[in-house]
Amino acid sequence: IATKAQADIFLDTPVYNAHVTGGDALWAGLIMVVLPLESMASRISASFAPVIDAVLVARSLNDYIQIIQRLARNDNLRRNLKERLEEQKHKSSLFNATAWVRSFERGIFQALDTQLSGAEPLGQSPGWGAQGAQGWRNPRFSYIARPG
Repeated sequence: IATKAQADIFLDTPVYNAHVTGGDALWAGLIMVVLPLESMASRISASFAPVIDAVLVARSLNDYIQIIQRLARNDNLRRNLKERLEEQKHKSSLFNATAWVRSFERGIFQALDTQLSGAEPLGQSPGWGAQGAQGWRNPRFSYIARPG
């Protein structure tokens, strides 16, 4: 992470995003530029944007290039984004490992309780095993407990 802190901007690859490496780059203080495409693997880093202002999401390849050029030429913009990132990373749910672990634990216990009761998991249609992936109705995993 210390090595990453020597840079200013993290250019995420459009086809397969950085995932954990992207989180490390943000923690190191790098502004992230992302171009999400169709696949889930290309949209991971864009999911950081709602909680971290320093994740800049492009809408096209041309937009991606323009964002990079604007950042490269504008010291004040980079400095402002990096300052906001420094403030946000200590307040953001993205880096709150304790809350994430608690939420994950609640989700595991909820899944266990559901399994032991014989009830169908939320977000899953009856006959999941027979239907395969077509039985899934909620790709946001609504049966996992949310923080709070």
